[in-house]
Amino acid sequence: MKFQFVPELVKTDLEAVNQKEAITSLVTLLRKEGCVQDDYAGLVLEREQQYPTGLQTKGAAIAMPHAFDERIKDSHVAIGILKDAVSFHNMEDMEESLNVHIIFLLAVGQAHEQLEMLKILMGLFQEETMLQKMLATHSSQAICDMLNGYVQQQA
Repeated sequence: MKFQFVPELVKTDLEAVNQKEAITSLVTLLRKEGCVQDDYAGLVLEREQQYPTGLQTKGAAIAMPHAFDERIKDSHVAIGILKDAVSFHNMEDMEESLNVHIIFLLAVGQAHEQLEMLKILMGLFQEETMLQKMLATHSSQAICDMLNGYVQQQA
């Protein structure tokens, strides 16, 4: 899978009052780049209700919301670095809420591509210092350079 993080899909200092607003903002980035259809935010929010995606890592609480949509071509990730944390339910315990600081919104066309992307992201989530650097960085380009460097090392 040829995959790259792009600055057009990274929003630093994202302001949102809740997960719906955060997800909608990131879907807007994906729509501007022609990655997803207008209804993708609704699909993601619906799936998030049944299958929460909040995850506590050593570096930061993250979320990786996504939905299945066969209309998506290629694989894309929109990243939101939140100015103030928003609440997501924990994927490991639906009763628990996490204060999420980084959102990785996935838009993946094929199931096998999703598995490859999740493998990369799960490795990334183990990188405590990288997540902390992401939180401290206000440049979309710098975040992409850091993440793309990580992906290349894994290849």
